[in-house]
Amino acid sequence: MPESAKFSKGCEGLAVVLCALSSGFLTGCRAAEAPPDRAQPEMRLENVHFRSYRGPALSSFGEATGLVYHRDTGDAVAQDAKVVLTPEGSAEVHLSAPVLAGNLPSRTYQARGGVVMDRGIDSARTATARYGADGIVRGDEPIELLGPGYRLSGPAFTLDPADGVLVIRGGVKLVATARGATRP
Repeated sequence: MPESAKFSKGCEGLAVVLCALSSGFLTGCRAAEAPPDRAQPEMRLENVHFRSYRGPALSSFGEATGLVYHRDTGDAVAQDAKVVLTPEGSAEVHLSAPVLAGNLPSRTYQARGGVVMDRGIDSARTATARYGADGIVRGDEPIELLGPGYRLSGPAFTLDPADGVLVIRGGVKLVATARGATRP
């Protein structure tokens, strides 16, 4: 059994959210009220909606219930983030995570609290994922891929968004399920 599975082209959802934030593609934001008695080096935003473009084409859009941006360090933390990637010529990818954190200047990010990536009828789930400046998504915690008739899992993964190949590291376990069965 090969240790790789093609999941989706352009699955850099984690990076897209935080890159969009660093690029200033925020729209529809409402600043949370700050205490009037002191200035803080952070910005707090609620109900953040964003769109990200590559040239004239919309590449992603999404929302987060909250965002804290530290102006002095470039660190950002978004809560309850939901992102839709719209890769050209391919199915949309829906990504969600309770927490997306990163450093905008270094372009390094981490999703945690349960990361879910859905594309069509296939879904990938892991506890955490990180995106580095090299453009590769990595996870050192178990990942599970679910689809019609299968459940594939392994202890760690690497995803190259450029070609959409997800490599499960450390061995895989494949469970054949009844076609069309509901997911656990």
